[in-house]
Amino acid sequence: MHDQWNCYKAPEEGQAKRARSQQLFSVRKCSVLQNNREAEVYMSSACTTTTTTTTTDASASDHGTTGHQSPGFWIEGCFRRRNCKIRRAHDGKEVARIARKKARTPATPDTAPLTLGEDVFSLVVQRDADCTMIMALVVVLDRICWRPYTPLICSS
Repeated sequence: MHDQWNCYKAPEEGQAKRARSQQLFSVRKCSVLQNNREAEVYMSSACTTTTTTTTTDASASDHGTTGHQSPGFWIEGCFRRRNCKIRRAHDGKEVARIARKKARTPATPDTAPLTLGEDVFSLVVQRDADCTMIMALVVVLDRICWRPYTPLICSS
C-alpha cells in the first residue's frame, strides 16, 4: 500500500449509506529507475473502462492489491512540472496531455509567451477517453505530487 492511491465511486443517491464503495482504479508511483514514467494506473475489475489484463482474482483487485495485474494507463513525464502525458498501456496511445499554461500580453504580441504559475495548466483529453476518469486521475496526481502552499510575499 506504500505509494499507492485508490479512487472509489461514491454510492448513488438512494442507496444505503453503508453501501460498499466501488473501487475504480489505483495509482502507484513509479520508482526513479522506471524510465520516464511518473506513475502507473491499475483499473479495478469493476470499472467499465478497464483496458487491463490481470492474473489475480477479482477480490484482490477490489481491495487495492494488484498482484500481477498490468497497468491500464501510465503517466509519462513530470506532473509536478505540469508537463506530462497520460498513455493507454496496451497500445501506448496518448489519451490526455497536461501542460503549463502560457499567455501573451496584448500590448506585446511579438514577444515570447509568459508561462503562468505551476497551479495553472491546461488539460487536453482525446475524444475517445473517459473525461471523468482522467480528471479523477489528475486530482490523484496532484495529491501524489503535493507541495506545501507558499504564498507570494509582496513588498511595498
